[in-house]
Amino acid sequence: MRQKLYLKRKHASPDTERNTFKISDVLSFAALFLTITTALLYYLGSTYYSGYLTYWGLPEELFSLSRDKSVISGVVAYVLLCFRELFYYVLALVAIAEAFVLVVLLCSVRRIKDFLVRLIQKFFRLIEPHIKRHVDMSDVLERVFNLLMVATLLIASPLILAVVIALSNQWVSKQGREIAREEHKKVLTGKKVVNPFVSTAILSVKKEAKGFDQYSGHLIQTSATHCAIYDQANGVMIFPLSNVSRMVIHENKNIASK
Repeated sequence: MRQKLYLKRKHASPDTERNTFKISDVLSFAALFLTITTALLYYLGSTYYSGYLTYWGLPEELFSLSRDKSVISGVVAYVLLCFRELFYYVLALVAIAEAFVLVVLLCSVRRIKDFLVRLIQKFFRLIEPHIKRHVDMSDVLERVFNLLMVATLLIASPLILAVVIALSNQWVSKQGREIAREEHKKVLTGKKVVNPFVSTAILSVKKEAKGFDQYSGHLIQTSATHCAIYDQANGVMIFPLSNVSRMVIHENKNIASK
């Protein structure tokens, strides 16, 4: 009886190991995909945020971004990149993909499939004599050609990756600066905001002597240590939060009255 149970377990173990192996492969691939995606979003978010700060002239050392917010900013930067810089390219890829799906569906029809196969065979029969007449591709030349193609791809891949990273960095940083420029334009034109609270903040800053100085301006950014506001008269002002005793943001009366 024990011997039969042992044999059953022995016969069942390969299937179990095979299933476990497949699940582990899926989990490994999912973990790798998640890691690469998170790193890419973190990179895009940091670059986007850096472009935003660069427009205002704010140092990144004083206004650092957490990892979670960097990933969220990366999602925003990716969406802006697709819709503002790569929209027509993405649209073209979608059109090509739909055309490819349509071709595959048409090729699944037997009559169309047979017609295309005959057409392709006829084309190759027509060009084959001309190719053999002018081209002499021996086995040695074919192997050398394949090796050169592989070497070219290996050398070109890092260069292509570097170009893609450089272009992505430039485009995403540009989106951050564009968002800051639009925000700046709204402040200069005095355009009414639709948020419940206005973007103008009033800071009460401690003086060396007793009392406080008040500064009012467009709140650009805050961090764990500093805050920055913009005023047309004084430009961008940065204050340490240790000196700020109070920050007041008034309610938007236009929204509240509706």
